[in-house]
Amino acid sequence: MTEESEDIQLTEEQEDALVQGRNVAITAGAGTGKTTTLTERYVTILAENPSLTPENIVTITFTRKAAAELTERVREEVYDRLEAADSPAAYQRWRNVLDDLEDGYVHTIHAFCTRLLRERAVEAPVSLGFDVLDEDGAATLQREVVTEFLERHQDDDDVALLAQLWGRDQLVDVLTGLLGERPQSEAVLEEWRDAEVDDYVDICWEVVCDLDVADARQTLYADGLPDQLRTIAGRVDHEGAIADADGLRAYRTFSEVATTLPDDPEESDPRDCQRAILDLYEACEKKNGGLYSSSGYVVGDRDDWGEYGDVYDDLKDAIDTVIDAVEPHEDAVETTPGELEANSAHYALALIRVFDDVLAAYTAEKDRRDTLDFPDVIETTLEFLRANDAVTERLREQYAAVMVDEFQDTDPRQWELVKLLTGVDEQTASNVFLVGDEKQSIYGFRGADVTTFGAARAELQAVNEARGVDHVPGSDAESPTTLELSGNFRTLDEPLSFLNELFDHLFQPEGDDHLPFEAPPQDLTTERDQVEDIEGLTGSVEYLAVPDDAETAAELFGDDHPVAEGALDHTIEAEAQALAARLTHLFDEPPQVQDPDTGAHRDATPDDTAILLRRRTHLDRYQRALEEYDIPYTVVGGVGFYDTPEVQALTNLLRVLGDPQDDVSLYGVLRSPLFGFADDRLAPAVAEADSVWGALAETDDPQLADAFDLLTTWRTLSGCATPSEDGVLPWNRLLSRVIDDTGYLASVSADERGRQAVANVEKFRDQVRTWSENGVHTAAGLLHRIDRQAEIDPREGEADIPGDAEGVRIMTIHSAKGLEFPIVTVPDLGSDLNFGRSVDDHGYVQLVDGTGDAPPLPAVGGPNPNDAFSIEKTAVHEYANRQSLPQERAESKRLLYVACTRTRDHLLLCGTHKIDVDESDTIQLDEPAAFDEADRWRDWLQPALLDGTLLTRAIREGRARGEIGEASYTIQSPPRPVDWNTDDDAVDSAPKISIPEPPSLAPAKRIAATTLVNAVADASSDGHSYSQREESVGLSPTTFGTVVHRINELRPPRDEWTALIRRLSRMNGEEPTESDLHDAVEHAANAVEFVNQVEANAQLQAVYDEYSVVARIDGSRIVGDIDRLLVTPEAYHIIDYKTNDLSSTTSTELAEHYRPQMLAYALALLQHDQSRDVRASLRFTDAGVEERFNWGLDQMADIQSELRPMMDLVE
Repeated sequence: MTEESEDIQLTEEQEDALVQGRNVAITAGAGTGKTTTLTERYVTILAENPSLTPENIVTITFTRKAAAELTERVREEVYDRLEAADSPAAYQRWRNVLDDLEDGYVHTIHAFCTRLLRERAVEAPVSLGFDVLDEDGAATLQREVVTEFLERHQDDDDVALLAQLWGRDQLVDVLTGLLGERPQSEAVLEEWRDAEVDDYVDICWEVVCDLDVADARQTLYADGLPDQLRTIAGRVDHEGAIADADGLRAYRTFSEVATTLPDDPEESDPRDCQRAILDLYEACEKKNGGLYSSSGYVVGDRDDWGEYGDVYDDLKDAIDTVIDAVEPHEDAVETTPGELEANSAHYALALIRVFDDVLAAYTAEKDRRDTLDFPDVIETTLEFLRANDAVTERLREQYAAVMVDEFQDTDPRQWELVKLLTGVDEQTASNVFLVGDEKQSIYGFRGADVTTFGAARAELQAVNEARGVDHVPGSDAESPTTLELSGNFRTLDEPLSFLNELFDHLFQPEGDDHLPFEAPPQDLTTERDQVEDIEGLTGSVEYLAVPDDAETAAELFGDDHPVAEGALDHTIEAEAQALAARLTHLFDEPPQVQDPDTGAHRDATPDDTAILLRRRTHLDRYQRALEEYDIPYTVVGGVGFYDTPEVQALTNLLRVLGDPQDDVSLYGVLRSPLFGFADDRLAPAVAEADSVWGALAETDDPQLADAFDLLTTWRTLSGCATPSEDGVLPWNRLLSRVIDDTGYLASVSADERGRQAVANVEKFRDQVRTWSENGVHTAAGLLHRIDRQAEIDPREGEADIPGDAEGVRIMTIHSAKGLEFPIVTVPDLGSDLNFGRSVDDHGYVQLVDGTGDAPPLPAVGGPNPNDAFSIEKTAVHEYANRQSLPQERAESKRLLYVACTRTRDHLLLCGTHKIDVDESDTIQLDEPAAFDEADRWRDWLQPALLDGTLLTRAIREGRARGEIGEASYTIQSPPRPVDWNTDDDAVDSAPKISIPEPPSLAPAKRIAATTLVNAVADASSDGHSYSQREESVGLSPTTFGTVVHRINELRPPRDEWTALIRRLSRMNGEEPTESDLHDAVEHAANAVEFVNQVEANAQLQAVYDEYSVVARIDGSRIVGDIDRLLVTPEAYHIIDYKTNDLSSTTSTELAEHYRPQMLAYALALLQHDQSRDVRASLRFTDAGVEERFNWGLDQMADIQSELRPMMDLVE
């Protein structure tokens, strides 16, 4: 479900965006054809400048996927130009463009910088063969460097000080986080590297403190407050006689302030005045914040003061005066430095010094490996261009145009790179093109700065003005830098009108005017009817309002209502139940949607629906609710990879290989699908033994003894025991041996999570292969990598199965960026937005960017002055939050906008609310937070969409119609679920859960691709059956083909092929002859050589072995496994090895024989992704011959038509 249709005709706004010879900045609202505009501009530049090639155009995209999509769209346009060419010269021009397209500069910013440095490695400050770490690789290396550094320097004073405050593990997290926050953390380091404690405290006073000195002095002296405090000071000469601890603390504070302040306000020290306000405030403060209302809450009983009863009376009067005096400064005192800030300064600067050393160690390790990480790549490129005017000038001459997509998610450094490449600062830039949408800037947590777009727009307009081109010829547009795309080709009128009205409200400024980080609203017009036939389609918007407590839910709906039962567990459980129940009604009486593939109007299904989450914290609750009501779903990206049973079993096995005395892990391995022993068999066998390993060594149970033999063999092959003469296997090959020896893939595939489990095993095997290739040789080292990776990313997603995504898609909003769905649901409207970004998970370390008036600052928690074991956040944290909170709140609005604008036809909002039912059964909503203090999405939505009257009608009648501006929507009461899944063809889409499907429903037809081939062959006129190889005394044709395929999948060293062939053959109960061994090696070598040649000439994005696919036709499936699948930007390339004997037939005849199999594979891939063509290569290894098939994007219907009669041949 991609973002745009391919057949959009350019609007006037899009035509304006093609203007040449001037710099353009354009705001492209959601679904307005941004990619089409980029594509057309790219081709227009080439059309209007015949001397240019794709190597003269730089296009920066936000993701690799976007780069691939744009390249493919340009390629399609070039093909159209070729077809329309009216002369040999024109044809040759576009033929050259097509040939050069792969060399074009369409990249992400990191890939572009990497290419630039590699192409100029002789001049650039990089080694010739440098590598680039991806984000995961960098995170792993950073944690390793930090861990090793702390181990070597644990006795250093600064390290010891910080470890005492946080503990070692949290210190590792903080330092690793600082490395990951570069370049922001480097800017803080540069400012504070050589600072002293007094420097930090001074900044706290001069920058952080919001308490005005004049106001503080006025408060203290205007009504003679110091004089009143002096009447109390010094009157208690025996404090031990007073039993009122809180009152005594206030007495001491008042006495100290009275002593500190002089009689003459002009002689008072400014900081003493500010600190006095803070001290007096804290003396009258509640434990949980805020002032007490009167002195009676601050002090105890008069009897507690004994002989000092008169002091007690005067103290109470003074407290009441102080409360009234300091109350106006309640906000300002939160940023006023005190003893806590003086304490934290030591820790802040110690952290800076340690980080300085850690950064040096990280840099040294990268240098040793000739490696750069992503921040390095950009910074190195900038430094290179700044220092080399001649190189920069050559690049400006080469790059005739620079275009940047998704510019709202860039940052100042990336904009500086664009300026260097184009001459913006010199006012010579003439063809910079920036396209984006501030309303969709949602990557602040990655360093994106939405304000960069506005600044860049202003700079480009200044350049245009200086060059006399600040206009768009033939257009009413005000300026080339203020263009907009506002025609929406995605969303039906009903939801789009609603979203226009809603976000016109949400995107209002919190103050009088929009600040640079606040996105203004944009009214989008409905243009979908220009590209699709939507006559008869009607969109809708619903708001599902859910009580957030069980008592209210039970009162409104009954104790047995799913929402009431769910609320007993958790508020989000209630919401998940409400949403799932509502979906059962939606699928039971489905609305009409437009099929994204065919354009046909049909009933909606779960496959049309997406649940978009802000975060994955409560993902499992939504999964359980969907499962409970038999709603199929797919978690896009998934979570908990390392916790899945199939990965846990392999991890436990690695632990056992390293330490066979690990009873817990060994018992788990024996119970897992690796061996499959039941508890009632294992428990008696190990009950009396000192260890499980010992019990296995002495067991009389033959199958347990076999398990012991296998484990012993694997320990030997891994090098964990004394190696044999055969040597030691790398970990990835050992893992493959384990999987083969146990039939592990077959075992896990039989589970209800079969395909997902197999994909997870393959993903784990691939990770282990990477670690092995990077030099991990010991079990301890491998387990360290696994544990660290799980620690770095505990919510690592399960392996993707792109060809088998079914049902409701559950994904994060960030993952859904750029996608669209017929039905979009956005839950979690009532949960806290969790403002406050920090380096660590606890919020104790925050970084504050510098401004024109203030330096960058580290906010570091320190020990409470009254409790050294309690870490407190400081005034600098409050300052940091005040700086960042308005920006984070603005981004939260934008995140909601992105979520809602993914919808094509129907939008369902869902959120919990505080609902009260009084004695007269009147239903009321609690007041939301103020607009500029909102900390939940519902705080913005409730005033615009929901009130007590509307909610009352919805609850009593099931639903109620609301209006916002000229748009309407429905308030929906949480319904009880219905049994929606009653159609025979729905069974195949049931979720992969452990609940048996109703026996009365017959499963959909499922055909193996090889079965289809045989059925077609049996029904053919000649009835010929092509065997893969003639029968011999050694290997059967099936086993022969299997061993050739396995060699190509595993790719072991050539000298190990013979041993592998023997082992695989014996596993099938067969013994190869010498002729079999020779032939198998020859066939495998031919296949390997062929694949290597193909891959060497391809721009590979991914490679898969034994890739399982599913083609769907009329409720039935064709399933199969592609031997090797290559993914390039323009195509899927299927490679299938065939070991048939060609002595009595031709490869052409065999290719036609296998055509049904290739058709099924092609259909499965096209149904998964219609952005790529499909190519298939049948490699006949007997003669080294290739036969090819090709299918284009427009042939899916033809493929289906060809396959249908073939499927009818299968009984």
